[in-house]
Amino acid sequence: MASTVSLEGLDDVIAELKRRGLNVTAGLETICRAGAQVVLDDAADRAPGSIGERLLMKTVQKRKTAVTVAVGPGKRDLVARLLEYGVGPHDIGAGSKKRRRGKKRRVLYFDGRFATRVHHPGMRAQPYLRPAFDYNQGKAQDAMGNETERLIEG
Repeated sequence: MASTVSLEGLDDVIAELKRRGLNVTAGLETICRAGAQVVLDDAADRAPGSIGERLLMKTVQKRKTAVTVAVGPGKRDLVARLLEYGVGPHDIGAGSKKRRRGKKRRVLYFDGRFATRVHHPGMRAQPYLRPAFDYNQGKAQDAMGNETERLIEG
């Protein structure tokens, strides 16, 4: 589930950026990234192991007057996602059970023995992104406000 931080007075900010002849989309992206950086830094500190080093901040949507910036693991970082949300008990198979022409059945080697299927007991969630977001909403809004002032005054 995605979470958002809103910035009040955005219409005024857009009007002021336009009045000063600044690129509105680039300005909004800079403002959003300032807030996202606060959440990213805290999430990296909260994440277990080396997960924090692999977290990303990415601009996922840009429109003339709206920008969306995402913080979290990359699409292929399955371990980071599993740690955030946990996983229920499930079976892990070795692949197709059908014997293909000339190919041997796939097997898993687990706990000193071979098997075609093992049962994974699941793993509890160890959230790090959501707590970082919840804890830093105010700080992210402050950072976005400071960046807005810097852009408009600077």
